[in-house]
Formats: sequence, structure tokens, C-alpha cells
Amino acid sequence: MTGLATMIAIKLNSTNYICWRTQMLPIITYQELLPHIDGSLSAPSPLITLDNKQVPNPDYASWARNEQQAIILLNASLTEEALSVTVGLTSARAIWVALEAAFCNASVERVQNLEFT
Repeated sequence: MTGLATMIAIKLNSTNYICWRTQMLPIITYQELLPHIDGSLSAPSPLITLDNKQVPNPDYASWARNEQQAIILLNASLTEEALSVTVGLTSARAIWVALEAAFCNASVERVQNLEFT
């Protein structure tokens, strides 16, 4: 993920959701993080049983690392205004959904207003 933050030209605010989303989806997809954003990948169990013992699940460790990478990438693309919407959210999916709910309609309305002026 090194250097990706410099590729984020548009930071999300209340008027640019569509442009921000258009910028972010290819970056997220390139980093193979889309399943964390779209909700298609659930967290594996943190522990597995091997030889009748509970041990850390290596799949969970990999999932958790990618989940944090997705969260970091999303947070790096937000203005302070947008970041305030995500306070307390602990999953990339929850952050994505909250941002969409908070900013999508305002951005669509802004685009429609610009088209009619």
C-alpha cells in the first residue's frame, strides 16, 4: 500500500461522493480489498483446531491484515468532515456503507444541479 495515499487526488467531502467513489474503486480493486468493502468476504474464525488444540488461524491473520489495510486506505481518502462520519466504525464494510449513506444523495443532487445550470 506504500505510495497509494499519494494517488488519492480527491478526498471525500459532502459534494464529491461520485468522483471520490470513481477514484477509490479501482484503487481498492487493485489492492484486492474489494471483498472487504462490498461485504462479500466474512472474517474467518480467529482460532482453528489442530491436534485437539485451539491455535491461531493463519487465514484470520491474513484477513485481519487486509481488513486494516482497507480501513487505512479509506481513512486516508477522507476529509475531516467525512472522517467524522466513520468514528467508532471498526470494519471497512461499515465505513463504506456509512460514507455512502451520508454523502451519496448530496453528491447526486449536486451533479443534477450542475447539469441544470
